[in-house]
Amino acid sequence: MTAIHLLADQHIPFVDLFFPEPFTIDRYDPDDGPTTDQLARADAMLIRTVTKVDETMIRRAPSLKLVCSATAGYDHLDFDLLASHNIKPGWAAGCNARSVAEYVGSAMIVWAEEHQVDLTELSVGIIGEGHAGSAVRKVLERLGCKCISHDPPRQERESGWSGATAEEVLACDVLTFHTGLDQYPDHPTRHWLNRERLETCNARLIINAARGGIVDENALLDHKKHHPTDLILDVWEDEPRFSSGSARSAWLATPHIAGYSRQSKFRGTQMSAETIHRFFGVDSTLPTNLPTETGLPDLSRYISSSELIRTVHPIFPIHENLQKIALESDDDKRSSQFLNLRVRYPSPDEWQAMDIPNEALQRFPELAALTE
Repeated sequence: MTAIHLLADQHIPFVDLFFPEPFTIDRYDPDDGPTTDQLARADAMLIRTVTKVDETMIRRAPSLKLVCSATAGYDHLDFDLLASHNIKPGWAAGCNARSVAEYVGSAMIVWAEEHQVDLTELSVGIIGEGHAGSAVRKVLERLGCKCISHDPPRQERESGWSGATAEEVLACDVLTFHTGLDQYPDHPTRHWLNRERLETCNARLIINAARGGIVDENALLDHKKHHPTDLILDVWEDEPRFSSGSARSAWLATPHIAGYSRQSKFRGTQMSAETIHRFFGVDSTLPTNLPTETGLPDLSRYISSSELIRTVHPIFPIHENLQKIALESDDDKRSSQFLNLRVRYPSPDEWQAMDIPNEALQRFPELAALTE
C-alpha cells in the first residue's frame, strides 16, 4: 500500500503505537507550526486545540485530505473552510469525559472538607450534559450531590430527555460548566454566565472546566466582591492569555488540564487513529489498553480522602505554579509560561484505572465515587 504521510503535533502521545506502516509520521512543533515541506507531504494532520488550520496552511498542503483533532472539543476546527477544500474533519468526542469528571469530583471533595460542607446537602447545576457533563453528573451523584442539568440543544434533540431551566440551575449551590462555546447558534453560550444572570446566582462554588468565554470573568470578579463565591477555573478567556486577577481570586486555578489524564490522551489518540485508519481504508489491529503507571502511596499516612487527593493529585501543585505565573506582569511571558505549564503537566492515571484495594475504599469512601 502507498505510504500515507501523517503530520502530527509533537505533544500528542502514543502516536507511534497507533500508526504503523503504511503511515509515515512527521512531527511538528505547535509553537512554530508545520514547515512548508511538512505540509507539502501531508495526507492527514493530527492536531490539538492550539493549531488553527487556516487558508494559508491549506494552500501549502495540496495533498491534505483529513484534519483530525485528538481532543474532545472542535471549536478550533473551521468546518466551512475544510469543506470548501474537500477536507474531512475529525475529533475524539468524549475522550476526556472521565478525566474531567474526576477533576471536578476530586476538587469538590477537597473543597467541601476545607469549607466543612456536607456534599450530600449540595445542589449542583450542570450546564451542558453531553459526554463530560453526563460523566460529571454520575460522579457527583455518587458523592451524594443533588444534580440538575440545563442543556437546551439536547432537550430539542432528544424527545425523552428533559432538563432544568436556566433559573433552576442558577438557584443551585454549585454551578459547573460542560458545554461548548457557541456550537449552537440558537443557544449561544459566550458569556452565558453574565452580569444579569449573576444577579440571581447565589452559588457558593462556580466551576468552569469547559471553555473560556462561557463565563464573563470580569463580571464574575465583580460578583465576588459582594458574594462569598469560590471559583474553580481550568479554562480562560483569550487563552493562553489569562486574567491574573481571575487566577489569583480562584480557589483552584489550572491551565486547561482538567481533561488531561494518561487514559484520556490514550483514548484521544486511539479514537483519532480509528477515524484516520477508516478514512484511508487501512485495516490494522490497534492497541486497546493502557497499563497504569501510578499507584497509591502508603495509605496509612492519610487521615481523609481530602488529604489523600490534595497530596496525590497534580491539580493542586499545578495550582500553586499558576498562582506564581499570575504574578508576572508581562502578558506575553505569562502566556508562554501558561503554555509551558500545560505541556509539562504530569498527566495522572485516572482513579478509575487504578487498582485500589477494597479496604482503602472502605477507609476513604469518597474515592469509591471516583473509581466506579
